[in-house]
Amino acid sequence: MKRRFYFLCLFGCLLAASGWPQKKMTANEYITKYSPLAIESMEEFGIPASIKMAQALVESQNGNSRLAQEANNHFGIKCKSDWQGATIKHDDDAPDECFRRYQDVYDSYADHSYFLSNSDRYRSLFELDPTDYTGWANGLAQAGYATNPNYADMLINTIETYKLYELDRKVVQNELPQPQTTTVTTTVTTTTTETHSHSAVDPSYEYVGPRILDNEYAVLRQGRMPIYVNNNTRFVIAEEGDTFDSIAQRMRIGLYKLLSFNDMVNNPQQIRAGSIVYISPKKKKSLNGIVSHLVSKGETLHFVSQKYGIRLDRLARMNYMDVGYQIKPGQRIRLR
Repeated sequence: MKRRFYFLCLFGCLLAASGWPQKKMTANEYITKYSPLAIESMEEFGIPASIKMAQALVESQNGNSRLAQEANNHFGIKCKSDWQGATIKHDDDAPDECFRRYQDVYDSYADHSYFLSNSDRYRSLFELDPTDYTGWANGLAQAGYATNPNYADMLINTIETYKLYELDRKVVQNELPQPQTTTVTTTVTTTTTETHSHSAVDPSYEYVGPRILDNEYAVLRQGRMPIYVNNNTRFVIAEEGDTFDSIAQRMRIGLYKLLSFNDMVNNPQQIRAGSIVYISPKKKKSLNGIVSHLVSKGETLHFVSQKYGIRLDRLARMNYMDVGYQIKPGQRIRLR
């Protein structure tokens, strides 16, 4: 029995060494496996999940290309002058071109998001409707993402063949459960009556988040509201009269999701003009080299969480506190 097992193992090794063809991943298998990463990217960066998935399918040949297999590079991103990570040589438009190598597939998806969102060439795409996959496909091609003259058609055909536009709808329609709402009836001057749905916000309690000036952070992109970045997390600055509801509608984000990004699902509040309001998930720790915060009078743990773009539960855990713990002036709060 042992000898038979030995020969089976030896036969398997010989097959692998001889280059015997391995089972390739199908497009549907790839979509099932990696679409959650595309959805996460749309929620955090605003890149349509359909576009993300289509680019990955085309560029990585359903995850079967050499770059995908040997370098976890699923978007065909070349090194560029600012890349300081691992690399791999691969023939593309010219022999032995430099491509980025990633530790895992997640890093490839994340870097693709940073690559698009931080480049002036693609900035106008973020002004498009999040479900406008044809606009995105044509924009990517016009901006020179790929040299293939049929690149836009390839993306559009892939999206429509596999109905990837349904991923965009899932994000936009926000299928997460919504917080409790109350219905308020108001009478306007024309003597007609209108019914509006508002989130259950305590009007007497105002959210006092970190207030900033427009020039304190670089603008990631202009749009319905200028979008800024803090700790690799996108945010907007509340304007006079803004509520979480109005910002959610303006940024086309579900209200529940916006509240969760700002750790306010269980305690929604009014917003003071000038406060940071995150429109993507905060990070687990400080990523910009700042390691601690000295508490000033009146600050709360939630205030620190918003100031540095760190999830409230992670910040509390790092400092061995409950999320509702009342921090004190002079106390030092760990940020990583």
